[in-house]
Amino acid sequence: MKPHQPFAKHYHCIIVVSSVLTFYLKGNVAFFPPRTQRCLLLQKCRTGMTKDNLPSIKEPSTTKTGLKYHYFRSTLTVDSLERCSNPAVLFCNGFRSSMTGTKAIFLEEHCKSKDLSYCRFDYRGHGLSSPETFLEMTLSDWICDAETILLDVLLKDHSQVMLVGSSMGAWIATHLALRYPDKIAGIVGIAPAVDFTQKVLYEKATDEQKNDWLSKGIAYFPSKYESNPYPITWRFIQDGKEKWQLLDNATLSNKIPNGCPVHLLHGQCDIDIPWMTSLELAERLSTSNVMLTLIKDGDHRLSRPQDMQQMSAALDGLLQRIKTS
Repeated sequence: MKPHQPFAKHYHCIIVVSSVLTFYLKGNVAFFPPRTQRCLLLQKCRTGMTKDNLPSIKEPSTTKTGLKYHYFRSTLTVDSLERCSNPAVLFCNGFRSSMTGTKAIFLEEHCKSKDLSYCRFDYRGHGLSSPETFLEMTLSDWICDAETILLDVLLKDHSQVMLVGSSMGAWIATHLALRYPDKIAGIVGIAPAVDFTQKVLYEKATDEQKNDWLSKGIAYFPSKYESNPYPITWRFIQDGKEKWQLLDNATLSNKIPNGCPVHLLHGQCDIDIPWMTSLELAERLSTSNVMLTLIKDGDHRLSRPQDMQQMSAALDGLLQRIKTS
């Protein structure tokens, strides 16, 4: 990681509210180099839905590729034959999380209270989307899954979508924004786990785990979130490094060509993904419309009531900025 320049060079306003520290990032718009290599599976996953196939709130719906999802439709879309101009909200889960998680459910209730269309879903290998296939999946597959929901569910009713990504989901959301700059209205990133396959899993792996990758193709990592260790395949590590790295990708010429507004939230007590990852991501995004909120006593999950209030406030703030821009 390159040393950071003094804060005064990059930030024109610092606001401290209780234990929350928010940076307003000032940057220069960079040129748009060629995009990162796209997942070869994306074209295969574009399947359609019709307006007659209205998703259920009580029971999960299923895409033609087998993805399970919940979709709350704004009243502005149900009786309209035109796509709604208000952005919908898509929640992208973290690694080994599901659409029934605390943040996903909280955000749904928040969006329903504001009559915003909202979708949460399970990547393949997670939750209700064929969890037994987890070891077969890589980041390419999960980016493909998020794109399927974006194109075949939300963009059928809406012109734009706001992405809320938690941990790995924020990494995925950033790639969606790079590929659909006219369709993504903004991103709320919660403890972004950008490049975590290399920066966290590989670089912190023990010699024994690295030997297991070489000899068995799989290594196991202890987890404080599950009783059993996480199974991590070498294919997953390679896929993340070769196709999807952002912060160490030399082809981006030190800037990630993202044009939509972004609000990042990160706990300074996060022992899984260092909060400096969010700072580096904020610096590397080419858009000048970036905010970074540091929650001094927050952990990685940021699932306490006060953390989720920060998340919903960040979403509301981005929506308001879009309306007034």
